[in-house]
Amino acid sequence: MSALLAKIKGIPCEGYVDCIVKTGKAGILSASLTHKLRQIVDLRNNIIHRYWVINNEQLYNITVENKDNLIAFVNQINTFLASIKRN
Repeated sequence: MSALLAKIKGIPCEGYVDCIVKTGKAGILSASLTHKLRQIVDLRNNIIHRYWVINNEQLYNITVENKDNLIAFVNQINTFLASIKRN
C-alpha cells in the first residue's frame, strides 16, 4: 500500500498504521474498513514487536473475526486499481 499511495497519490507514509489511515483518507479504502483494519495492523505490530503478549487463542480469534475485512480490503484495492486502469 505504501507504493500505491506514493506512486499514484503522491502521499508518503510511515509504517503500517499510517498507511491504513492515509489510504482511507485518500478514498482508496472506505472509512469503516479503515477503522476495522486497525485491529489487524495492531495485531501485526504486536506479533512482530511484542509477541509475548499475544496468545494462540487471541491470534486465532482476531484472524477469524477479520477474515471478511481482509476480503473487503482486497476487493476495495482491486476496485481502486480497476478505476485507475479505466482512466
